[in-house]
Amino acid sequence: MSCLLNITCAMPISRLIPEVGNEEKDISILHYGAVDANNRQEEVLSQAEDVPSIVLRHNVLSELKKRGISIHVAGYNVWGANLTLLIRRSKIVLNLHYYDARTLETCRIMESLSLGALVISEPGADEALRRDWEDKIVFAESIDAIEEALKKYSTDEQERQDRQRASWKHAQQHYALQKYLGDILTPG
Repeated sequence: MSCLLNITCAMPISRLIPEVGNEEKDISILHYGAVDANNRQEEVLSQAEDVPSIVLRHNVLSELKKRGISIHVAGYNVWGANLTLLIRRSKIVLNLHYYDARTLETCRIMESLSLGALVISEPGADEALRRDWEDKIVFAESIDAIEEALKKYSTDEQERQDRQRASWKHAQQHYALQKYLGDILTPG
């Protein structure tokens, strides 16, 4: 069993299950976390090409629903075994930023990957982190790009699985507890 450590949240992520099983993936797209209004008050659904999307989660989810995208929304009060089960049942986890800082939610991403879901996310503000993950996580900067990615990866099973496996392999290579501890404990 490999154990992942996400340095940004300093907790083992895949302490839950050694391998992702083949249980039925009956949730095509999952979003979890708070969806209520916060300090991101402006709805920016029309995008300039060089301006990243900054929209309320609620507005993005509402707009995607209007466009015919079905998303299972689990509120902010789903935790532990219930959340683990939801993620394991999901093909895709949609990650939307809650705060203006656009910090990439690496704990959420690592947990989702370790439980067998592909992550589609708004990009974070950290360009180096984005470059490191851009061929593993599907980044989408606008409502149109989010819609396109969700449609593509929820219908193309092989491409979704290939991308998710590459993401998981990257996570194991770069965030495995053994590697992290080895880097710390190996004399320089």
